Amino acid sequence: MDYFGAVNELQSIKAELQAVIAALDCAASGILTDFSGISSEKCVSAIETVLADLRLFQRSLNEIGEGAVWCWFEERRRAAEAARIRAEQEEAFTQSRSLPFLSSLGE
Repeated sequence: MDYFGAVNELQSIKAELQAVIAALDCAASGILTDFSGISSEKCVSAIETVLADLRLFQRSLNEIGEGAVWCWFEERRRAAEAARIRAEQEEAFTQSRSLPFLSSLGE
């Protein structure tokens, strides 16, 4: 996945989470207006507990902006570049060490 795909996915997750929160809010409201009794109150209480957790997660998720996604991709790009350079240096070192041996075989 590239940077733009990750940003789109992040926005999609945020929107989906908001839709789930809205649906649960609506369900809790409907239960309170359409049903009565201790069981409906317990049901709404359970939904509100889930909603509290989802809202906490939503706040954390909303703190992740495009800049954070860019930094994550940039860190991965730099790490991959450093690994590529190290591999090239190791290969060059290995080849330089084996060349004298190979040239002495021909003598």
